[in-house]
Amino acid sequence: MNASERKIVAFRLISSFMILLNLGFNIFVMYYSITNISQNQTVNIVSCVFSSLLMIFEIIFILRGWKKESQIYKIAFNTNERINNVPLIAISVFFVFGLGLIILSTLLNVYKHFEPNISTSFSILNIAIYLVINCLIYYLYCFMYKKREVNLRSLIK
Repeated sequence: MNASERKIVAFRLISSFMILLNLGFNIFVMYYSITNISQNQTVNIVSCVFSSLLMIFEIIFILRGWKKESQIYKIAFNTNERINNVPLIAISVFFVFGLGLIILSTLLNVYKHFEPNISTSFSILNIAIYLVINCLIYYLYCFMYKKREVNLRSLIK
């Protein structure tokens, strides 16, 4: 296996592992929503089931082409192999939005007077973490596959 194939396999394994960790948290949230009776129990369970199906499909699509180049390359980079700014800005906006949702749901979990809505805040936290993980996967891809110019002066130093 050459260096390019190793880089592809490493990216796919890291991405799948990150989503698998979130899938574990999703199962915890689903279990918590089922065991604790609340007024939004069905909405929380449906959101957990839907997000877990999305995570499973994403893991399958990530691992499907094991050694082939990912299709993210066409989105992340221009034809001149520079980072495409429009998707980068959109991903950055979604990343900030996801971090805001994580902070909001964490604050709802910390304060005790929102006790009946803890399962709802767990569901929001689950979806926000999923959003942030997908943004981190995009940033990781851009970092790993960005073409770096070889400068002989920097190699000499």
